[in-house]
Amino acid sequence: MHLVLLVWKGSPYYNTPARLVVLMREICNTLIRQACKYLSGDRIFEMIEQEQSRQAVEMLRTTLRIFGQFKSTYFDYKAKAN
Repeated sequence: MHLVLLVWKGSPYYNTPARLVVLMREICNTLIRQACKYLSGDRIFEMIEQEQSRQAVEMLRTTLRIFGQFKSTYFDYKAKAN
């Protein structure tokens, strides 16, 4: 996020909201793809069927924690940018 802030502050091309939205969308899509690799719906249901529901829940919590941290960091840097 620090690099995105530097781009926002210093780039004559990306320092418009419309262009920064595209950059942020790409970052978010990359995070989503990584989460899907780590944890797919099929994998969750297989784990539940194999009575590994605690591990499945922990993987879900880990994924949610990472996305929550990303969201928090985004808003922290958004506040710094203004």
